[in-house]
Amino acid sequence: MMPLVALATFEAVVIPFARQVPGQLALGTALLLLYWLVEWRGVRGEVEGRVPRHWLVISSRAAWVGGLVLCLVDALWLRWTPATWQGPAVRVAGVLLYLAALALRYWSMRTLDRAFSYDLKVSADQVLVTRGPYRIVRHPSYTALILWSASFALWNPSWPGLLVLLVSTIPQIVYRVGQEERLLAAHFGDQWASYAGRTPALLPRVLRRTAGSAGAAAGRRRDA
Repeated sequence: MMPLVALATFEAVVIPFARQVPGQLALGTALLLLYWLVEWRGVRGEVEGRVPRHWLVISSRAAWVGGLVLCLVDALWLRWTPATWQGPAVRVAGVLLYLAALALRYWSMRTLDRAFSYDLKVSADQVLVTRGPYRIVRHPSYTALILWSASFALWNPSWPGLLVLLVSTIPQIVYRVGQEERLLAAHFGDQWASYAGRTPALLPRVLRRTAGSAGAAAGRRRDA
């Protein structure tokens, strides 16, 4: 997503409440600066700025910023989220998920090394990377961004904000994955087809099996 936009949004909303929540201001500033640092240090290749300007991406990013604002306003003022979900346990879980998302994002970027780019492109000498987090899913850096959005709504507890952030994050990720995979399929051919056939796109296979097993068990209970 957009680290500097996230940082600016956070500061603009939280600074007026700084006297009431100095700890949240300090923690949020540190976490968002860390996010910016990961994005800055993770890129090794050339970035040409040819990021798609599709209407879906633009509108989703605008809604994403709105989701950040909603999380902060809800947590600091509106209190739409029940108090039972505003406690320290939820906030700590959110911070831990946030750090895990950044770690996955950085690991993914550095594994791709100079092949990572914000642009949609494939170089002539590019090799297909299937090691590290790419052994588990085809797009771990995008999985990390989805986790990042969820984590923001946990350490700034807001269920409405969580809904908006996920609804605004997932469509642009899905669009980006579709565009990217068309390029990769055209460049790598059968090698990509084999890799894509055995490796899920965003959700680790073990989680998909777990969800499927839970659904089947629920179905058996209903049938019984």
